[in-house]
Amino acid sequence: TAATAGTGVQAATVISPQTRAPAVSRPDLLAEYERVANSKMAAVVLDVLRGRRTTATRTRLAQLRQRFDQLRQQVGNGPMSPAQRSAATAVLREARDLARADFGNVRKAIWRRLRADPDLLRIERRLQAAGDAAQGGSALRVSTRTATGTRFEALGVEHRTRLSDDPWRYDDPANLIVTDAPQNEQYLEALRRHGSIWPTGDVEDFVIRHRLNDQGVDFTPDTRQ
Repeated sequence: TAATAGTGVQAATVISPQTRAPAVSRPDLLAEYERVANSKMAAVVLDVLRGRRTTATRTRLAQLRQRFDQLRQQVGNGPMSPAQRSAATAVLREARDLARADFGNVRKAIWRRLRADPDLLRIERRLQAAGDAAQGGSALRVSTRTATGTRFEALGVEHRTRLSDDPWRYDDPANLIVTDAPQNEQYLEALRRHGSIWPTGDVEDFVIRHRLNDQGVDFTPDTRQ
């Protein structure tokens, strides 16, 4: 967690128990659905990107990326000045908001294609026949046990590299994965909340190295043992 305000003391990390778990009778079918969906993800996202038009949001994101790259070049391997940190934070804040807004459109388009895929439809019908998945909805909804009871929750399209750490990869075909809520909570968010991040790209490396993430935490490898 971020340093305690005004003290410079790093607050203790509180690890919360997992709040979700699959409640399906055929976990093998759920695993197969996710595996097949992810094997098709790159082609599906490329099809989405080919069909979309230029918008003010996407144009602005490209401009912000150019500005952020200029800042990275100015900083190089040295420390950031207060002015550079302020500028980078402002760029990232705007880029994150724009990317999150446009990702909603991308996600809807992805699910329209996945739900119409014949291979996935066959698995979906078997999950529904077992009572493990609901009908309708944009995304496939599967039975999930939560702190307040069992209900159908939608599978998610999530980012391997967090959008907050590199907002310009929000629609990268190689950065998207279909996952259920329990798996996302356990393997993706928990690792990033309580562990460290090994950057996989230049922007993410810069954000992590200079603590420009939303949490204000030092996520660099080997710092959160």
